[in-house]
Amino acid sequence: MHPHPSLTVRSFAEMLPLPALEQTKILALQKYPDEEPARPRVPYYGDAKSTIRRYFRSCNDQSVVEEALSHLAARDKPTAKARAEHNSRVLDAFLQSPEARRQLVVHPFGTRYQRVHGVDLRLTFDLVADERGRVKFKYYNFRIDEMDDELARTTLELSSHILEQQGVPHRMSDLELYDFETGKLHRHSRRRKRTIARAKRHAELVETLWPTI
Repeated sequence: MHPHPSLTVRSFAEMLPLPALEQTKILALQKYPDEEPARPRVPYYGDAKSTIRRYFRSCNDQSVVEEALSHLAARDKPTAKARAEHNSRVLDAFLQSPEARRQLVVHPFGTRYQRVHGVDLRLTFDLVADERGRVKFKYYNFRIDEMDDELARTTLELSSHILEQQGVPHRMSDLELYDFETGKLHRHSRRRKRTIARAKRHAELVETLWPTI
């Protein structure tokens, strides 16, 4: 359990437009990450994510993805099978997408932490990689539901703000979110000031709610 507010950037962005009850549910998952129902959510698309990283590290060797798909297809336990099918769905979509044709050199990045009005935000990208001399900070939407345009943009803007606070050189357009459900690449050239102002106000609310959860 986290003694003070600590959320991922993506969860924080997801909370902003929600009513209080739904916000509380997200905060509970973040505050108690080792308890049900949070536990199975954390690594759900871990196979797809790690395979995509290995694919780019192997200089776009398609056999990396094909081997992963073969392993996923061999899982026969009911819960494991359902998860494997969703990861396979993502990998099939990846191979058919423009993303698979990009030449990306994967960089280590880890998780960055930034305090925003009493709330620790954790910034972790699905992939950080060099592309023709520019470092790209990438998110993927692995879920079967389409990513809302406003949520995607807010996530990218908050992430850019944290990179700036951390002194990481970047342009706003270096941050991307690719939606495997729709094939849409979310990318913007500027960060809206109102998004950051809204996030700071909301952090104060999170700080108030946290001890009550």
